[in-house]
Amino acid sequence: MEITLRVDNEEKTFIQPFVSARILRRTFEYDKKFQELLEAGAENFENYDRIKDLELAAEYVSEVFNNQFTAEQFLDGVESYKAVPEYTRIKRLVQTGREEAFGVTKTDNEEGKPDPNV
Repeated sequence: MEITLRVDNEEKTFIQPFVSARILRRTFEYDKKFQELLEAGAENFENYDRIKDLELAAEYVSEVFNNQFTAEQFLDGVESYKAVPEYTRIKRLVQTGREEAFGVTKTDNEEGKPDPNV
């Protein structure tokens, strides 16, 4: 698994060749924290802490990569619109060993549906 971030104005690629089952366990712990944030905001969206949500995602990605970079370096080094997709991609890799979601291939059409010709 790898991720490329901008660190000190340079693109730097970090590699995590082995993801232990302990990281999978931590994934479940982070999921629980995210669920608690969602539940806190369920009755009143103003109670939902999007900042904490993003900080947790950055902490998680950093931890998956064995703290080769900090959560702050993740936030500073990933483009804004890629932060959540990168978190989701890393989480999916930890849980499944695959970058693609089940039933979705890299040759999907624009609507996000699997290409029937694949």
